This record gives sequence, C-alpha cells and structure tokens, in this order.
Amino acid sequence: MDIEESGCSDTHPPARCGKAAVSIYRYFPHGGLQKSMMDIVLELQRRNFDVTIFCMSWESEKIPEKVTVRRLRISGSSSSAKAHKFDLALARVLKKRDFDFHLSFNKVSSADGYFVDDLPFVRTSGQIPLWRRIFSRRWRIYSSMEHQVFGKGNPGLIFCQSELQKRAYQNIYGTADERFRILPPGVEDIYRNVAPERRERRERTRNDLNIKDDEKALFFVASAFYAKGADRAIAALAALPLDQEVNAKLFIVGRNDETKLRRFAGRLGVDDRVFFLGARMDVPDLLCAADLLIHPARNEAAGIVLLEAICCGTPVLCTGNCGYAGQIIESGAAVVLKRPFSQRHLNRALRLLLTVPGSLDELQQSAAVTLIKDEFFRGSKLAADIIEERINRASGIE
Repeated sequence: MDIEESGCSDTHPPARCGKAAVSIYRYFPHGGLQKSMMDIVLELQRRNFDVTIFCMSWESEKIPEKVTVRRLRISGSSSSAKAHKFDLALARVLKKRDFDFHLSFNKVSSADGYFVDDLPFVRTSGQIPLWRRIFSRRWRIYSSMEHQVFGKGNPGLIFCQSELQKRAYQNIYGTADERFRILPPGVEDIYRNVAPERRERRERTRNDLNIKDDEKALFFVASAFYAKGADRAIAALAALPLDQEVNAKLFIVGRNDETKLRRFAGRLGVDDRVFFLGARMDVPDLLCAADLLIHPARNEAAGIVLLEAICCGTPVLCTGNCGYAGQIIESGAAVVLKRPFSQRHLNRALRLLLTVPGSLDELQQSAAVTLIKDEFFRGSKLAADIIEERINRASGIE
C-alpha cells in the first residue's frame, strides 16, 4: 500500500533525476539500522534522487519530501517466513519498475547494494545446537538468504561499517574483497554541536529524571537488549559493593520487551535502581545526563552510540568486540574490555570506575576535550557518492 506518492522536484529540476529503491523490513524512528537508512535516504534526496522505500511496516507519521513509501502486505506465521515472502514479493515488484539502484538494509536477493549493520547470522547463532539448526525453518531461511547475498554468485556491493564485519563475512563465505565498501561512521549531524551545550542539557535532563547530584547515572542505549548486553549491565550494577558509598542508577533506553529484564533485576535485588525509559527522541540529552555509557555487547559490528556518547562528552565502558572500539580508545575516554567477555571483568571495571577516586573524573575530562572528527559524520555522504558513481558508470557517464 502506498503511504505517500512523490516524485522529483519541479522547483529546481536537476540535470538528471536518479531513481533509487530502498528496502527494509521494518521502519521505526529509534532503531540504529533505521537511522542509518534514513540518513542515506535524506542524502540521496538532497542530491535530487527520486527515492522509493519498500517495507513491510512503517511506524512513523513522517515521510521525507520527495520520498515514496510502499508497504508490501506480507502475511506469515513467523518473522523468517515473512522475510522470505518479502524477498519474493520485492523481486516481483522491482521487475516492473525502472530503478537506477536498489539499496537494501536487509539480506534480500534483488539488490544492487547491501547496507550491513550486523555480524553473520550463522556466526551469531552458532551457539544453537546442530540438531536444532537442522530442523529449524528459521535457521534454514535466514542462512540461505545470507548465503545468497554474500556467496560468490552475487555481485552486489556491500556497505559495511568496520573491518571486523568484513572479515567476519569473508571468513564464512569467502566474499570477494572488491565487493566491500567500508563506510566511515554515520553519526547524525545533531551531535556536532552538543558538547558546548552539555552542562545545560545535563542539568535539565537529570532534573527531569530525578537524578541527584551525588548519584552516578549509568545509561544503556540500544533496541536489542540481549545482543547489546542489557542483562550484563544489570548484573554489573548488582555486583557493586554495598559497603561503599556507591549510589548508582541504571537507565535503559530502547524499544524492546522489558519483561525478562525486569524480572532479572528483581531477582538481583536492584529493580529499584533500574529504570526503563523506552524509545526516546532525546538521546543527545540523555547522553549528556549520563556519567557513563555502559555497552557490554555480545554482538556489535559497529556501535554508533559509542561515538554519540563521546560527542556528548560522556565516557564509555564497552566490550572489545564493538566495531568502533578502536575509535573510542583513541579518545582516551573509554574503558574497553578485553575478549573473551567475562562478567567478572565487567563488574570489576565498573566497580573501579565508581569507587576509585578520580577514575571516572579522568575519563569524563578526556571525553570533554575530545576533538570531534568530521570523519564521524561522513557515512551517508560516502554511501551516496558510491551509489552515484555506480549509476554513472552503468550509464556511461564520466
């Protein structure tokens, strides 16, 4: 179903109005993948592209100008069955339309380019017993779709965010080196000038959240609670010593099912110090209010929130498997845990930061004086450059 129809602007007609198809299973404003998609869509729009977004669901009242959203009606008993049907339906629709480039944010078979924000499905689900994988329809569908994208028969470009991602896919599928384009981070422009306003944002937001001056506010920001380690953060909070003056609260920001985490916090006796804020549009303000961003991810191909925190002058405690760990180590405003992960090591790192005088202050000072690099904000622009270059080459335009 078309939610909105639009075309190229008639006000300032471009020399050539490119037509781009973009596909994603679900769009909602708070997801990291969804934000990356919208940044690239807006950059293409600024370049006078006529963009059509194909999806199964669109959960936003806003649609950018000159962008068409087409929601494909897909039914199915599971998310994997719907993904497979979406792939087939999308291929049929695209055959009837003339697009210069199709960029997908999921692993579908019909794209010219793929934006990848995760690690291989067959790797991250490798802990599932072999017998369950053999009999799992979900496993068969997702592993097959992934193989279609990264296998040797597919020439499509792969936009990834780190060398870690590239190596992970190549190790499994032997994907050709020339297919990969590693993009710089795509931090939103709103983070460029947050630091000068940090004190004002911090005081206002901490007051709104009832965070007292003597309390340490730990923030976890992610939609995928399990993959990004929300339970690990709660466990670390619960392990803080009771015999010392450690007055800490943990704020969990993101859209996900909270039920299991609430029970977990209750079992550990910290449910009165763990607060679920849901999906929020004021993440820059929340990061300014934080004394520490804690991100003990199980799987994190990049971790844009790590850079967003640094842009807000907030230090980070994260696991070493985050794709952007190297960038935040350079800032001097982060503690990055060595691999493999140990809950004991996370507990100890958090305890030292909050109990050893000056430890957290030193990180905060480093974060406050970190120079924000232009490179942090170039992801969507470089992606659009590559798409334009590929279209021009196919059209014989130099």
